Amino acid sequence: GLPIKRFEKIFGAVFITRDASLIDDAFNSLVITILAILVVSFVVTIPILLVFFMHTILRPLRRLANAADMVRSAPGKVRTIPGFENRNDEIGALAADLNAMTDALSQRLDAIENFAADVAHEIKNPLTPIQLSIDRIREKYLKKN
Repeated sequence: GLPIKRFEKIFGAVFITRDASLIDDAFNSLVITILAILVVSFVVTIPILLVFFMHTILRPLRRLANAADMVRSAPGKVRTIPGFENRNDEIGALAADLNAMTDALSQRLDAIENFAADVAHEIKNPLTPIQLSIDRIREKYLKKN
């Protein structure tokens, strides 16, 4: 029997007169039911979570990777990575950083192209009169000979 206590004072006792196997069977049935509910909830929840993560994380990362590949394959032509302006999460921050990097890269490429054009112009300008002088000298000496 089990004593019934309140503030360390015994008020009575409980004696079990039935077979405990019924309680064990009920407990085991409850454990099996709880395990079945857990398995079913995992089987239902995991695909839902996978679809959710695919749409919120994997697809935007794939789009960012494709946009970065476009920037790599056409430097200076792709100026922004569109479609992520409204995201206020890490992917949006990554897209903003990639946009800033792409813009800085485009500005540097423009500066390099302008510098190369200026250098080519500066080299070409003095060469044109020299070329004309050489042509005149050739004409002059070739006509004499």
